[in-house]
Amino acid sequence: MNATAQKNDRMLTAAPPRLVLSLSLPATAALLVSAACGILDAWFISRLGNAAGGAVGIAFAVMALIQAIGYTLGTGAGSLISRALGAGDRNGAGFFASLAFYLSLALGGLVALGGLCFTGPIIRFLGASEGIYPYARAYAVFLFPAAPLMCGVFVLNNLLRAEGQVRFAMLGTVAGNLVNVALDPLLLFRAEMGIGGAALALLISQAVSFLLLLGRYLCGKTRVSLRPRKGERPMRQLLSLLAIGSPSLFRQGLAGVASALLLRRAREWGDATAAAVSVNARVFLLLYSFCLGVGQGLMPAAGFNKGANRPDRVKKLFGTLLLSEAILGAVALLIVECFPTALIGIFGAKNESVYYTEFAVKAFRIYLCMMVLACVNKATFIFLQAMGKAVESTMLSMVREIVFGVGLALLLPLFFGLDGVLWSMPAADILTAILSAVIILKTVRQLNRQIGEQI
Repeated sequence: MNATAQKNDRMLTAAPPRLVLSLSLPATAALLVSAACGILDAWFISRLGNAAGGAVGIAFAVMALIQAIGYTLGTGAGSLISRALGAGDRNGAGFFASLAFYLSLALGGLVALGGLCFTGPIIRFLGASEGIYPYARAYAVFLFPAAPLMCGVFVLNNLLRAEGQVRFAMLGTVAGNLVNVALDPLLLFRAEMGIGGAALALLISQAVSFLLLLGRYLCGKTRVSLRPRKGERPMRQLLSLLAIGSPSLFRQGLAGVASALLLRRAREWGDATAAAVSVNARVFLLLYSFCLGVGQGLMPAAGFNKGANRPDRVKKLFGTLLLSEAILGAVALLIVECFPTALIGIFGAKNESVYYTEFAVKAFRIYLCMMVLACVNKATFIFLQAMGKAVESTMLSMVREIVFGVGLALLLPLFFGLDGVLWSMPAADILTAILSAVIILKTVRQLNRQIGEQI
């Protein structure tokens, strides 16, 4: 049995718990390493002063745009590729892989060209003050040329995971992050390049990841190739790719909007209150990395079995995902409830006021009390996206973050004051879980009907 046949057999026959675990652990590890390296990168830059830190904040807005392009194309193509491979359509899988890859380079190139031509106006538009402007410009000189590489890395990572090569996808991502952290102190301080050195380190690290991931295709060690090819209905297939990838775009963008509005609401009760809520948000994002990693492990497995017309395994995989996310949420909840003070010390601002500490502990125990439902909700969004149900996944994301998240953060404080801000998140998770259950029950009935037709 050749390597491709072995992987196909594993996707169709391996026990769902073992399959999801083997696919999700590398994805989770890559996300955690990226988060840790991001923290170290920010720490190195912070040694240059507050203005340099502010410049990185400006750069993050540009990086968010680049990530949005990469995630949309990568997750959209990944879902379609895994389903095509499950159905035995390698040519169709190759079309979506090449389409996403070359489109990511083209769009990344446009970002780079536009950024380099209009660096000053863009930085001003994003809110750079006179003190921050020179630092932001020095960072942008290397950030914008990195855009095609960054988009390509996001897409290649998703393409490899779509065909089950999660370990190599992890290695490519981790290698780039480690190169970034290693080069930061050398270029910032030893070479005396300042903040421009941090941006150059980012550019080099993305080039390393890009070449490693692309090399997998160039060496012929993948199921599909990136050879340009013509699709049967290219425009319709492009729209399908963008539609399925759009939930990732909405999840990332809307979560950021909701978080910003929530912090703004909390700031009405003072800076210490806003700082405490910010700590909660950072801890939640760390826990969300675990949740997202498990979900990323499901996507290729569920898509592959859907393409192979195995609704029985799709149903079992989803059950495994829900159980895994519920356990993960329960462990996270236990840690948050038992060790809030320790978490505040790790992630919190340096604030010795009694009010800050007491409120931060209270915020932890309220704000994150529905971690189990939060993880299960995210699992539902990802499962629907893996099944190609882009409308349902996007709708649930929008309802969770904007209708319930922002809406309750604005409404509840009118009746319960500051406590209303804290309770807005768990309340949003409860309401979202109810709505998700309705959609999932409908999806499960469809799977049961398909299973019955095969008997």
